[in-house]
Amino acid sequence: MGRDVMNISKLVPQAVLAFDLLEGLDGVEKMSKSLDNYVAITDEPHDMYGKIMSLPDSLIVKYFLLCTYSPLPIIEEIEEDLKKQRKNPKDLKMRLAREITEIYHGRERATQAEEAFVHTFSNKGIPETIPEEAVSKGDLLGDVLVRTGTVPSKNELKRLLSSGAIEHLEKEEIVFSLEAPAEEGTYRIGKKRFLKIILRS
Repeated sequence: MGRDVMNISKLVPQAVLAFDLLEGLDGVEKMSKSLDNYVAITDEPHDMYGKIMSLPDSLIVKYFLLCTYSPLPIIEEIEEDLKKQRKNPKDLKMRLAREITEIYHGRERATQAEEAFVHTFSNKGIPETIPEEAVSKGDLLGDVLVRTGTVPSKNELKRLLSSGAIEHLEKEEIVFSLEAPAEEGTYRIGKKRFLKIILRS
């Protein structure tokens, strides 16, 4: 209709492209870096895979539609499988995570990311390779996590602390305080991030 009106007004008709809005990992707001609910195309394979696995089940079909090259008939079949509970949503989400990771990192690295995820979370294991950071005595854990990029911001750090999502694995203790010192050992941050801290001698 708008193009017809523009023709009548002797204006050059404009082209309009409309796109579905992609919600972020929280399943509520649009995907946005400022809301920290995004998956970056530059994310490492294991981070990308893990983030997709944290999606709510309600977004599985939409992410297949907007973020993969899966043919529409296949996506419709996936939607039916979810509606009729013929397949476990986790299995479909693993397929989704693998397809998206493969687009940006290739099949081999996507497969490696999936294997690491299965080992770490499905088998309740700890990754074989964990980033390490050497710190000085007196450094605060929160500062180390933000400095290393393990946690993207102070606001995210506060949210993780308040929800009891930072754990010292060897001591089996949850960290709640912003003033907690960086102690030697392995930390789990959320469900999929790990950091090993080593004290400088």
